[in-house]
Amino acid sequence: MADLLADIQAQTEWIIRCFKSDKQTLDYSIESLRILDEFFDWNLDADGKPKGDGRLAENVGPILFGVASYVGETIIKNSPGAAWVVDNEDPDGELTIQVKLNNGTVLAPSQRVIRRFHNGKEDGLYAYGLVAVRELSRADYWEKAGAGQSSGRIDQKMAKSLRPWWKFWER
Repeated sequence: MADLLADIQAQTEWIIRCFKSDKQTLDYSIESLRILDEFFDWNLDADGKPKGDGRLAENVGPILFGVASYVGETIIKNSPGAAWVVDNEDPDGELTIQVKLNNGTVLAPSQRVIRRFHNGKEDGLYAYGLVAVRELSRADYWEKAGAGQSSGRIDQKMAKSLRPWWKFWER
């Protein structure tokens, strides 16, 4: 019987090592999800197909699961009270893993990564993680972000000036 939580941890560590070998640092910051978006941009052609000499030319399934595991872990680490929801009995468990946020919202990182792979930038991982942490979880992420930190987090002044995208008409 598979232990999906152990698989998620192993794949997360594996994907971090893979990116490190390419001199890319995945540090569990929301900003690091941009690196994953760039990874897809670099390794898919204009038609959204894996480039023949790219990292997605082989072993796509394990790579996508590794990326999904990292995305979920990043959201969990930046959202107090968030946790994995897995079903070890589900034969498609790697596709159905979920992250439950502290407000009850359930995310499906594998599904999002697959959509990013197939649909391109419109299903970006950075935007997904940013909204999950900032809007859905109502985590203290933005209050913790300090001015001048180089971890990819924005400073407090900028964080307080941001407003939800759907309120574009407000000043």
